[in-house]
Amino acid sequence: ALNEMQALRALLDRYNPKVQIIQGESGTQSDSRSACALRGGAWTPLKQAKYLLRSMLQNLALGVDRYYWYRAVDSAFFGLTCGPGYLPRPGYFALRHLNAKFPPGSEFEVLDHEIAVIADTENRRRLEVLYGSFDPHAYLFRRQDGALFLALWNGGRAADRQTELPVADVELPFELASENTGVYDLLLGSDRAWFTSEPVRVRIRNRNGRSRIEGVKFCDTPVLLELKTR
Repeated sequence: ALNEMQALRALLDRYNPKVQIIQGESGTQSDSRSACALRGGAWTPLKQAKYLLRSMLQNLALGVDRYYWYRAVDSAFFGLTCGPGYLPRPGYFALRHLNAKFPPGSEFEVLDHEIAVIADTENRRRLEVLYGSFDPHAYLFRRQDGALFLALWNGGRAADRQTELPVADVELPFELASENTGVYDLLLGSDRAWFTSEPVRVRIRNRNGRSRIEGVKFCDTPVLLELKTR
């Protein structure tokens, strides 16, 4: 599906860039009891939230103009809220956190830079055990106000509970201004570790016109790094 969307975007850019791409009624359920096309998987509210973040960020990166999530109110365990009181599931909060960084209606530029994600042998093993593959997704967004964001996550299946999260280094083809930066977890809506409340920061090394961001949490949940160039 990713390759098909990229091919469609390239075709439209070539012949008629004004044509909009609209993706309707995408979503995942929050419970494996749902009798739908995705039945049979070990679905949970946490996994639903992770797939929401991943799909929305990928659609932003691919230039999808409108993207509709199914749905806000519960139906067959698909809702971001549930029960007569519309109690929020994790996906509801994940969407709020994403909207805080990428406000609806604002404009973003997707930067076409080569991004290298590098995981050592031990971290690749963890990725394959937890998610089935080493499948890096990395996108650079420049917001309307000039803020530069790197969105990063590993594809493959989403996990529910996990310890000893994998990390990876990220190489960019330009130098960054600061020596370290914070890591914002879109699922938690925080740049602090949930178990210590300490800020999560990673080291940046510049060399020969390139930068290397070391030891970024690299898992099934997208993280954002706000960067500053020299």
